Amino acid sequence: MKDVLVTKYIVGDASPEEVLVVEQWISSNHENEKVYQQMKKAWELSKQTTVPEDIDIDQVWADFVRKKNEREEAQVKYEKPSRVLPVKWMIAAVTLLCLGISLYFFAAQSAVDKQLQSFADVRRDQLPDGSVVTLNKYSEIAYSESWLSKNRSVKLTSGEVFFEVKRDEKHPFVIDAGKTKITVLGTSFHVRRGNGETEVIVASGSVSVRSADQEVILKPLQSVLISDTLKNKLRVDTVPDQLYRYYVHQEFVFENTPLPRVLEILNKAYDQHLVLSNPKQRQLLLTATFEQQPLSEIIKVILETFDLKIEKKGNQYHINKIMSKNNLIYLSKMLFCSLFVALCMCTYAGAQEKLAQQIRMQAFKNTSIREIFEQIKSSNQILFSYNSPLINQDSIVNVPAYSGVLVGYLENLLGDQFSFKETMSHVIIAYSPQKMDVDVHIPAQINNRVMITGYIKDIRTNKAIQYASIYDKNAFVSTLTDKNGYFELDIKKPEQLVAISMSKENYRDTSIILLLPIEATKLAKKGKLGYYSDYNKEKGIFTTYLGNLFSNSSRRLQSLNLGGVFAYSPFQVSMTPGLSTHGFFESQVVNKFSLNVLGGYTAGVDGFEIGGALNINQYNMRGTQIGGLVNVVGGNVKGLQMAGAGNVVVNDLSGVQMGGLWNKVDTVKSGLQLAGALNIANSSQGSQIGGLVNVSRSEVKNQLAGAVNVAKKVKGVQIAGLVNIADSSDYPIGLFNLIKNGYKELSVSADESKLVSLNFRSGGRMLYSLISAGYYWDDPDLRYALEFGIGANMIRNKNFSLATELISRTSYDKDFKNDYFRAGLRVIPRFHLSKHLAIYAAPSFHYSEHVVPDVDKEPVKWKFFGSDKKADTFHGGASVGLVFKW
Repeated sequence: MKDVLVTKYIVGDASPEEVLVVEQWISSNHENEKVYQQMKKAWELSKQTTVPEDIDIDQVWADFVRKKNEREEAQVKYEKPSRVLPVKWMIAAVTLLCLGISLYFFAAQSAVDKQLQSFADVRRDQLPDGSVVTLNKYSEIAYSESWLSKNRSVKLTSGEVFFEVKRDEKHPFVIDAGKTKITVLGTSFHVRRGNGETEVIVASGSVSVRSADQEVILKPLQSVLISDTLKNKLRVDTVPDQLYRYYVHQEFVFENTPLPRVLEILNKAYDQHLVLSNPKQRQLLLTATFEQQPLSEIIKVILETFDLKIEKKGNQYHINKIMSKNNLIYLSKMLFCSLFVALCMCTYAGAQEKLAQQIRMQAFKNTSIREIFEQIKSSNQILFSYNSPLINQDSIVNVPAYSGVLVGYLENLLGDQFSFKETMSHVIIAYSPQKMDVDVHIPAQINNRVMITGYIKDIRTNKAIQYASIYDKNAFVSTLTDKNGYFELDIKKPEQLVAISMSKENYRDTSIILLLPIEATKLAKKGKLGYYSDYNKEKGIFTTYLGNLFSNSSRRLQSLNLGGVFAYSPFQVSMTPGLSTHGFFESQVVNKFSLNVLGGYTAGVDGFEIGGALNINQYNMRGTQIGGLVNVVGGNVKGLQMAGAGNVVVNDLSGVQMGGLWNKVDTVKSGLQLAGALNIANSSQGSQIGGLVNVSRSEVKNQLAGAVNVAKKVKGVQIAGLVNIADSSDYPIGLFNLIKNGYKELSVSADESKLVSLNFRSGGRMLYSLISAGYYWDDPDLRYALEFGIGANMIRNKNFSLATELISRTSYDKDFKNDYFRAGLRVIPRFHLSKHLAIYAAPSFHYSEHVVPDVDKEPVKWKFFGSDKKADTFHGGASVGLVFKW
């Protein structure tokens, strides 16, 4: 090796070829490297030394080099520099290198950090040390899987988590939340992180909370709120209730809880917007316990407890006090409006099963009402709800032993000024002193019929009660009182004993038995009565456009007063709604067989119903219903429902719903919605298949649409011709997938075929779709390309991810006259540079059509890398890209 080359290399004057020669010499053996280091050190020392002007620096350096050569003669073989590799081989090399690094990187990462995330559902998991964490919706923590020999460390990124820490005195459990550090040995507590602050609430044990140079020790039912911009001294507060942990067991315990606080918790738990319209309602206090009841039932109980109504305004649900029920105009408007479409308001399926339940209670002496209620709850699984000021739970009472129905025990315990009603889950206690009285006149029968007349009045005020319902359950006849409380009830072929019932909202139902003044020669056959378990005056047939269109105020008031009472009949025939073999009582009769020439209006179907145009059922339809145009059911459907145009079900569907244009239902409990254009459901445990659009305002199992799918949470597969929209959907397949908690990225890439493309990927946690457009920067035959594909996320970590894609590409020449097909499988390892940026180098395998025209097509070829333009080719490939994700 010539010393001049080494010297030029050290001072930085060597050419690229000379640099390559010197570096090869240095790396050829250890002695050469040692000589190089001595020369470099001498040069560095020479720069730091003040050199007298009379010293010849060049001569000194020459002497140093000469002496060095005397000790050792270094030689190096000169090698000609390699030629520059083609672009596609450079991409292949980079891809293989990155793939190897990525495998090593992932192997190292997978042993360090593990993330737990929750999306639209609460998530419960066990950590490696045996501790249990419950993540509320949209929360995230990270922990180390190899922590068992160190402190057990967890980082709370966002959301709120309930920790149940397994005790281990040798390994403290440490949580980092922002600028706050929480240390425990073994306890249970709640941590919330968000909006630049951290809240800690202790359920059991003790917890050390440190922020900056301050530390506090929390005991059970104590809390501390810490801001990231801590300026004041940490303050420990007492927790007023245990509602902070509602998400752990989905249990809400309200005790003297202000109604605004109740709605705050419900809004947070169910992602709703419930608001109070009247400031006076902020003083209302609720006492009730809810154990995994759906939001619909919780809202139903609250409305019934405080005599409230709810209506939708924009994306909010406003709760307000119900005004006087005697206002007919108000009632008509209330029944016409769809007050709470997004929630399923339903009442208990067993009618009076809870209040009629047989119970056995021991005697209590000097016992609080709270303890007695707890005993009823634990022994009979009965929950109560009431306006807190009505009952002092700490009142001490003496109650004798009791054996009988629940309602009797409650009347003995609380007094006769209280009334009781049921929902699906609760017994609601209300202060209801209003009772009605009746004065009737019974004339003699004329032509085997009798006209019973009379007046109904308030038993306390003696004032007339208007718009009360009077009906004979056996004769299927009913009427309403006028403004003077007067009524006339025309009964054909009456029995000797006539039982008349009277109903009025906010009054106790009253029944009387009348003995007719003449002796009946033949008793009529008794009809069978029933009760619609899901009756709800706030939600039913009158909240639909068609149900309201084909009813009048008398029919609506009768339905309101009679509630869910109906009668059974083997059949009915009608020409139009209102013109039926059952007359005015048709809307309160359930038929085995129903024939509606043009249209019919009945209480329900328990068998088969067919209509030339329109079928309207106030309550349930069980069996088969076929309508030439439309079917409308105010209750539940179990079976098959078919219509030429559309089907509307106010409550639940269990079965198959087929509409030529549209289907609309509140909840699909099981089964299928199939429509030519549109399916709408608030919630669906079944599937939706729509020619154009499917909409589920809550969750859905599967969706298949020609154009658009919309849902909040999809449990299964979501397939659309154009776009899928959801908050959470793991398996969406569509041109575009707009998943709120899903996967979206925009990338620029280049591959071995010299295609530069702009790519958009969108989807859920597991599957996503790809659409891209590209330009060939140096290809004489190809100019543009469009690519579509579907991908699957195999690994997703904070710093690394791995995905596979099936892709289909169509390439065009510059005039778009010819197109060429290419399909392939791509494996994409991504390195995440930051929260939004990533890079990747992806190997791939393809099938490509031949491109070069005007030549004899060669047989199919197999190539390791790159395609053969003269033949259809199976070949390897690669691409590199820069990703922006959000």
